[in-house]
Amino acid sequence: MEGRGERRCEGEAERARPLPGQARRGRLPGRRGPQDAGRCVMTPAEIHAVFARRLRRERERQGWSVREMASKGEGVLASTISRAENGHEIWLSAALAMADVLGLTLAEMFGEPDCANCDGKPPARFSCPECGRTGVS
Repeated sequence: MEGRGERRCEGEAERARPLPGQARRGRLPGRRGPQDAGRCVMTPAEIHAVFARRLRRERERQGWSVREMASKGEGVLASTISRAENGHEIWLSAALAMADVLGLTLAEMFGEPDCANCDGKPPARFSCPECGRTGVS
């Protein structure tokens, strides 16, 4: 049985049972309401983890340390970058500033990568063995 905070999707074979002390109201753990019907909804912890992985991967792809990245953006502190990369909650404005420094949109920061190996953006003059894309210099 899944614990608190784990994602459940509509249409799963096994329906959620209410947790102890939780009334049965037709809502599944991790779901927000009828507007989300038919979609998987990520928990806050999952959202932070996706952002953290993408942030670290993109920063390292640029060859920047946390301090170097902080020096490239206005209002982006090294401590905030470090907190975000460790999956902690940050302000939306900080997430937007970090995405801007990396040349990405927030949608790209939270979206699933095209390729698990290179995120669809291999380094300049290299080809990804998984998807075959070549990096542009």
